[in-house]
Amino acid sequence: MTSLLGRYKVEAKPLDTVLKTTDRDQLSKAQFNSGLGLMFSNTLFDVNLDYVLKGNMKRAEEVDAGSLSQALSASMRSSMLNDIFAIDASIDADSAVAADGDAYHYKITPGFSRSLFNLADLDVKYNYQLSKLDAGVMAQETKGYSLGLNGAMRKGRLLWKGLYSESDLYKDQVLSNENTELFDFNSSYRLVKDLLVEFRSAIKNQTLFNGAVDQQYSEKRFGAGISWSPSERYELSLHVNHVDQSRYQRDDVFGTGLFTWSPKHDLELSLGYGDDLLDGGGRGFLFSTKLDLDKS
Repeated sequence: MTSLLGRYKVEAKPLDTVLKTTDRDQLSKAQFNSGLGLMFSNTLFDVNLDYVLKGNMKRAEEVDAGSLSQALSASMRSSMLNDIFAIDASIDADSAVAADGDAYHYKITPGFSRSLFNLADLDVKYNYQLSKLDAGVMAQETKGYSLGLNGAMRKGRLLWKGLYSESDLYKDQVLSNENTELFDFNSSYRLVKDLLVEFRSAIKNQTLFNGAVDQQYSEKRFGAGISWSPSERYELSLHVNHVDQSRYQRDDVFGTGLFTWSPKHDLELSLGYGDDLLDGGGRGFLFSTKLDLDKS
C-alpha cells in the first residue's frame, strides 16, 4: 500500500498448531504460535514491528491449565535525520509478557554511530531493561551506557577496538544494588601477510552496595599472542594471558595454543593446549574434529 506519507507493508506469519489426542480422540494438549509483522516507511521514519503470540494449553484430570505469552520487538531509524546530522541513529526495543503478568521483560536501546575524520568509528548506546522472571522473584531494573571506538591505520595492517561501559542494577527500584564499570581494548598488527600479532586487555570494576558497607572488586585481564596462517589449510595461534581477580584472590598467568588443519573443505582437525585446560587447573591437550555436512 502506498500513500503520500510513504509505503506500508503488512505481513502475517502463519499459525502453527500442534495437537495431541487421547485414545478417545479428546483434546488433551494444544500448542500454537502466531505472529504479525508490520513495516512502515516514509520520507522521515522507517519502523519495523514484530508481534508473536505463544500459547500452551493442557487438560489433565478434568483440570484446565496452560500458559500464554506475547512478545513485541520494534526498531526505528530516520534516514533523513541521519543524513542531516551525519550519523546513523536507531532505536531498538523488545518486550515479553506472560498472560498473568507475573513474568515480563522490557528493553529499549537507543544509540548512534558516526565516523570521526575517517580515523575511527564512534558507537554510543544507552540501555534500559526491566525484567521479572516469575512471581516469586523481585523485579530487576538495569540502566547503562557504552562508548565504543573502532579504528584502522597503516592501510588496515593495524586494527584496534576500544569499549567503555557502565551500568547500574536496581532490585528495589530505589537504591542501586550493583555498579559495573568495564574498560576493554583489543588490537592487532599484521607483521607480514600470514603473521598477526594480537594484544588484549580488559578491566572490570564492580561495586556491591550492601547496607552501610560497600564491597568493591576488580578483575584485570591482559593477553598477547601471535597467529600464523601460511595457507588456507593450516593455522597456528599462541597466546599468553594474565588474570587478576581481587574477589577470589587469584593472580594467574597461563598460556594457550591452537593448531588447526583442514585437509578437506568439509573437515577440520584441531589440537589445543592450555595450562588451565583440565579440571583442577592442570595442563593438557584437547583434540577435536569438525565435519560440515552442508559442504559434503
